Amino acid sequence: MKNIVLCGSMTFIEKMKDFSTILSGMGFYPIVPEEGNWSEINDKDIDKYKRKVSRDHFDKIADKSTYAILVVNEDKNGKKNYIGANTFAEIALAFYFEKEIYILNDIYQPYKDELLAWGSQVLNGSIRGIGSQPVTQTYELISEWREVYKSGSKAIKIYSQEKSHDYVAGKARIQSLVYNAGLPVPLVYGVKEFDGRLAIEMDYVKDESFMDENVIGDMRVEALEVMAALQNKLNAINAESFGLPKFSTLIADEIKQTRFLTEQIKSKVLELLNRLDIGKLNLCHGDFHGGNIIFDGEKHWIIDWDGASTGDPAADACMTYFYEKRFHPHAADMYLHSYCKYSNISQDEILAWQPVIAAYQVNINTKAERDFILSVINKWYSE
Repeated sequence: MKNIVLCGSMTFIEKMKDFSTILSGMGFYPIVPEEGNWSEINDKDIDKYKRKVSRDHFDKIADKSTYAILVVNEDKNGKKNYIGANTFAEIALAFYFEKEIYILNDIYQPYKDELLAWGSQVLNGSIRGIGSQPVTQTYELISEWREVYKSGSKAIKIYSQEKSHDYVAGKARIQSLVYNAGLPVPLVYGVKEFDGRLAIEMDYVKDESFMDENVIGDMRVEALEVMAALQNKLNAINAESFGLPKFSTLIADEIKQTRFLTEQIKSKVLELLNRLDIGKLNLCHGDFHGGNIIFDGEKHWIIDWDGASTGDPAADACMTYFYEKRFHPHAADMYLHSYCKYSNISQDEILAWQPVIAAYQVNINTKAERDFILSVINKWYSE
């Protein structure tokens, strides 16, 4: 997700830090002004240091990764909704570089004409309105089953009516985190409202054929190699600091509540899960397969990060293997071989997770798929 740069008098720095924490929870990447160690600066160097600090903050506003600025304008020295000269200069820069301009409190009257002319958005003291303005462009449906629309260089993914702002913002935050980790992921701009529902706005990536039924023979083998390399790249990331749920916890919760397994089978599967889970905190996608990779003609992109978690790469790889086994059984072993080559994880380590992954997915709606999954579980249980 693009950054939000906080601006304002340094008198309000603690308030900016508080808002920074809230913005992070909303799925944004906030940048707070550098406080500096002014007491250690010589008088003769003070102007030079001020210029450096100002330029550094200007650079952050102008950066292509910056989506907006948030101006914290509290009362100061009897002046209501104060905005100083430096902050006004930062607002002007944001306007010039076509960034969104959010003003925390009401308009500061001395700069009223310019602030309104530059399209500043007044938040009336609540930052919850950031990034959730209604979509005004005309969007074209490009993926019905994902509910993804596009308009020019932007795309939006729409969530169901019951999903809260915190839920959708959390999903936006996950995609932002993996983007900032250097993975090929569409850049997120924020949460929007679309036809009474919440959506994530992101860069649109043109989707050419990557892994559909027309990709056969050597092309499919090559595609499986690309998949394996991409999954190994994401699984190699230590996601301990990401604040994601643990994959093992998600799996256990799903298995405990299923009605398709006996209590005896559940108990045995959960015992296996406890043995396999050794506390690894690598990034796991949770639904990595060819349908969640986009090829734009030059670059491969990974999409649909809603199920991301931390855990064992072998478990995430087994999810992909089991997907291929269900839908493209001839490709499953090829994929497994390729992933093991890139990751140096053995096939036995990955396949050990298969009963757990099968039990995790047994709640699937399609009866034919569920029957196949149950056959895998029952065979393992009876051995």
